[in-house]
Amino acid sequence: MDIPADYAHYYSMSNRLSFLLSPEVSKLFNHFTGLFDVRIAYYTPDGRELAVGMDRSWCDYCRLLREELGDDALCVQADRSGRERAMQTRGLVSYQCHGGLLEAVKPLYTNDELIGFIMIGQVRTGDPLPPATADRWATIQAAKHAGKQTDKQTVKQADTRLAEGWNTVPLIPRERIGHLLPLFSSLVDLIISRHMISILGRHPLDPIIARMTEHPEEQLDLAAVAALVGKSPDRTAHLFTEACGKSFKNLQKDLRMQHAARLLAGSSNPGMKEVAALCGYGDPLYFSRVFRAHFGLPPSKFRRRTG
Repeated sequence: MDIPADYAHYYSMSNRLSFLLSPEVSKLFNHFTGLFDVRIAYYTPDGRELAVGMDRSWCDYCRLLREELGDDALCVQADRSGRERAMQTRGLVSYQCHGGLLEAVKPLYTNDELIGFIMIGQVRTGDPLPPATADRWATIQAAKHAGKQTDKQTVKQADTRLAEGWNTVPLIPRERIGHLLPLFSSLVDLIISRHMISILGRHPLDPIIARMTEHPEEQLDLAAVAALVGKSPDRTAHLFTEACGKSFKNLQKDLRMQHAARLLAGSSNPGMKEVAALCGYGDPLYFSRVFRAHFGLPPSKFRRRTG
C-alpha cells in the first residue's frame, strides 16, 4: 500500500542544519527501486543517509564485505571519494567499488549551496565475482575452520555465501546502464527543480510546511498562510505548486492523511472521532470519506491491516 511519507525534519549534527524532504521524494525513490530493483538514497552534505527507496537495506554481498571481510572502511572511503568527485564536477559520477559493483552519485545544489547527494547502487554489470575478493574470502573461511571438527556441509555453505550474495545483487547489463544513469540524473534534476529537498529556513514556505506537518489539526487556509509569509494568496498558491508539485489544499490533505495513517497504525488505538480531530476534521464521517478516497479503504479496515 502506498502511504505517502510525511515532510520530515532531519537534523545534521555536524553542520547544524535541518533538511526538509517532500513526500514526493519517497514516492519517486520507491518507484525507482520498484522498477529497477536498485537501491537509491539521499545523503546530507556530511554523508548522513536520510531517505532510502522502499527502505532497501544493503545487499547481502555488501554486508559480507563490510562485516566478515572487514571492508567497512573501504566501502565508506569509496562512497566519500565518489561524493567528492561529484562535488568537484557538480554532475553525475559513476564508479566501481572495490567489491566490483557499480555505484553512482549526483550532488544537489540550490543557489550554489550544496544540500546533499543522491546515490544509487549496488549493481552488477555482468562481470564475475572479483577473483581477489573471492580469494580473500576463501582464505578467511579456511582460517575460521582450521583445526575444528566442523560438519562438511556447514563448511561448504560458509564457503559459498559470498558467491551466493554476489549472485543476488541486481544485474543490469552495461548496455542498459547507459540508459539507467541518464534517467537517474534526470530524476535528480527534477527533485532539484521542484524544490523537493531543501534546508529548513531557506525557502519561504519551509516554516509553513513544518507547521502544517507538526500541527495537522490546525485550521489554516490559503489566505492565512499568505499573510504568514507576507505574500499575496495567488503568489503563495504558485509557491506551493512550484515547491511541492501540488496545491496548498492537496498538500494539507496529504499531510493530514499521513498523520491519520500513523495514528491508526500506532499502538495507542485512539477512537475514530479523536483521530479525525487530531487530523483537523470536525466531522468523523467526512474524515472517513476523505481517508477512503485517499487510501482506497476505510479507516477501520486500514487499522485492522496495519495495527
